[in-house]
Amino acid sequence: MRLSKALILATAVSALALTGCNKGADGEGGAGKPAAQQGKAGAAKKGAAPAAASAMLAHIPADSPYVFASGQPMPKEAMDKIFGLLEPITKKLDEELTKALAEPASDRPEDKVGRAIAEELKGNFNRAGLEKLGIDTQPMFALYGVGVLPVMRISLKDPAAFKAMIARVEKKSGMKAPTAKLG
Repeated sequence: MRLSKALILATAVSALALTGCNKGADGEGGAGKPAAQQGKAGAAKKGAAPAAASAMLAHIPADSPYVFASGQPMPKEAMDKIFGLLEPITKKLDEELTKALAEPASDRPEDKVGRAIAEELKGNFNRAGLEKLGIDTQPMFALYGVGVLPVMRISLKDPAAFKAMIARVEKKSGMKAPTAKLG
């Protein structure tokens, strides 16, 4: 139970650390517009949307009820400030993960996966730790809805390192993550 709460908190802290607002030159953030319109509007204003931003927006359904996205990486200064503000929370989170991991392991599949994820995240709620796991700490991101369910996409710094982390979680938990190919 404690591990589940710690993982939920970890997810929330990660989402806070890796997202932010991005207003265009006209002061509009683009929220509420269909993703296709946001991409076209950005391309019209700047000549052409960056390839990475276009690729991220391409997978957002046109009928998504909400979209919050950044077409440019978060500035380093902004991320430094965010990581600084979150430091007391991430230290507390790391303490909670340590306590949770000290408890006896459960044989339930979801607990095994949660424990493996917690082991990977423990001690890595900082810029160097996240980058070691392949996560970009100056990300582009998209947060959007598929129905009422939120979906978050972030850019990776090192896709191979991220895949290696997923492979370690699979090995530790004895579970294989389902995969699918888009397009």
